[in-house]
Amino acid sequence: MISTGSLGAYLAHILHGRSAGGAEPAEGGERPDGIIFDCDGVLVDVAESYGATIVRTVGYVLDWLGVRGIPPLQPRVIQTFKDTGAFNNEVDLAYAATLMMAASARARMDVGRAEAAFADCRGVRDAADIAASLCNMSDVVGRLAYPGSGSVVQEVFDQLFYGPDLYQKISGRESRFAEPGLIERERILLDDTTREWLHRRFGSRIGMVTGRGYESARHTLGDMMDIFNMDGSAFLEDEPRSMAKPNPKSLVSAIDAMGIRRCVYVGDSAEDLMMARAADCGVVFVGVWGTAADRRRRQEMFLDRKADHIVKLVTGLPSVLE
Repeated sequence: MISTGSLGAYLAHILHGRSAGGAEPAEGGERPDGIIFDCDGVLVDVAESYGATIVRTVGYVLDWLGVRGIPPLQPRVIQTFKDTGAFNNEVDLAYAATLMMAASARARMDVGRAEAAFADCRGVRDAADIAASLCNMSDVVGRLAYPGSGSVVQEVFDQLFYGPDLYQKISGRESRFAEPGLIERERILLDDTTREWLHRRFGSRIGMVTGRGYESARHTLGDMMDIFNMDGSAFLEDEPRSMAKPNPKSLVSAIDAMGIRRCVYVGDSAEDLMMARAADCGVVFVGVWGTAADRRRRQEMFLDRKADHIVKLVTGLPSVLE
């Protein structure tokens, strides 16, 4: 495991793409023979897609609710929600942030106080309870009708993210927005050199367990998807909500499907680490911190939760797994 020495020394160490433990945790075990990836923030930079979609969705829905004159949602607040480990689903996060902002306005409360109230929010039900503790929000919760495919939060988020063509392909419905989807802003982080190393190192035991759906992953990754074993992959947006991270069932199923004896899971969030630990089969967790809005805060989170290795970007994997 990572040394629990001074944070400054530790961060100086990992800033050069190294980890404290080599290819195995300190407690030992056989050499990893398979690897599974999260997608968002690991294989793909989503700061200008998912992050921007959350901000725009919250702004649109607040206006639809008649809540105006408050500052836009800040990226640091998005990271606060993500670091709880309860918001792998970005639409859930948009809903919780909408409730937070609406409650702040209705209670005539400083947004910072509302942010503090939601700092340890544990999901959509908890978000509604916290909002109700600040003021009467029953009408807002009723109008938002979330979760549900007909919720304005879900519809607006999907339409802004996918764009009209991909949204119609996935949902069979027309979008209210004509502009290109924010998914088009995504940038692939897995380069050819790292892909070739992965193939040499792990062969066909390379999978993906991600919160996004198959169609959006294929849309962004294109031919890069071909390296992943689909028998050892799961696209949780296409699955029941009960399968969402940090539920480890999809990860365990992927490991079993590929016959992996010692698995590496590469993720960028608290729920990724929680899922890897909950799998309870010796998964080696590698945390990616370079795509976070607040990189130091993400590093500290991985340190506090004792990730096995930490890298700036997915391209740093060879340096910690060889």
